Amino acid sequence: MDLIKAYYKRNDTEISSTDFERLATSEESNLIERKSLKSRGDLSRSGVKKDLKAMLGKQLSAFANHGGGFLLLGVDDADGKIEYGIATKIGNQGLKEWLEDSLYKAVTPPHVNFSVKKIAVAGDDYVYMVVIKGAKSVPCQAAFDGSSSYDDGTPKKQKQIKRYKNKYFSRVSSKSEPIDGMLVADIFRRSEYADVELQVNYDLFDETNSVHNANLTIVMNVITKIPAESAAIWLSFDEHVINRSSGGDDHYVTSNSCYKRLDLLYPDIPQKIFKLPLRKGDFGIAVVCVAKNMLKKEWKRVIKGGRLVE
Repeated sequence: MDLIKAYYKRNDTEISSTDFERLATSEESNLIERKSLKSRGDLSRSGVKKDLKAMLGKQLSAFANHGGGFLLLGVDDADGKIEYGIATKIGNQGLKEWLEDSLYKAVTPPHVNFSVKKIAVAGDDYVYMVVIKGAKSVPCQAAFDGSSSYDDGTPKKQKQIKRYKNKYFSRVSSKSEPIDGMLVADIFRRSEYADVELQVNYDLFDETNSVHNANLTIVMNVITKIPAESAAIWLSFDEHVINRSSGGDDHYVTSNSCYKRLDLLYPDIPQKIFKLPLRKGDFGIAVVCVAKNMLKKEWKRVIKGGRLVE
């Protein structure tokens, strides 16, 4: 997950073939989809291009509605092994530019935040990573159907045509699946604001230690499908329980509070915000989380008798 989070902030020049291969061979999840290009045959053929555009629309719709992720092109669908010998052009247009143009038109409305990264793997061989960071307007529909005929002009049977146009997709159990009804309505409702939930753990580990004998762990999880941007978290509690040496480099501790700032809190990636060694005692905890695109959230918890009281 740390590797995945890092890619949201990287640019083309910072991603190596080794980085790409690590991501491609990791387990598929709601954040990662692998797609072969070589198995499609000649990418310049009309039917192949139509099917490729249909696939791009389906995947872009799914990731945009889910909140973001990675579409890896030029790898084996099953195991993520890199494919070699993929054409770098479609007609007179470079494949990267063709992908960018096709992706821009692949969903409606077309306001998806994505980038296409072309990564050299060996000699003149390249693979492609589409990084999707969500959309300004969701839910998004796929805009293309696949080809209705084979390359030789033979009509396809109706069930063989990839009919994705005007359908909504999202990521479900590591796959891009069609959605409707309540799921679409839910995406409409959550498109404007991020939302988070709180997990608090208080664990005693050494009752004989007079300095500190418990760990307080605060974990945040974004429960909507868009990241919380420029998030700031404040944690306050009774002064007598603080171990003053526990500040660390990643957060700030004052007499009775802690503060941490993050650029983004990501969907489906719980983020450990604080882990503080404290003295045992009875005390209350107040947590406040604010973000650029989120309504302020506040929680209160009580520790009593060495246990967390909800």
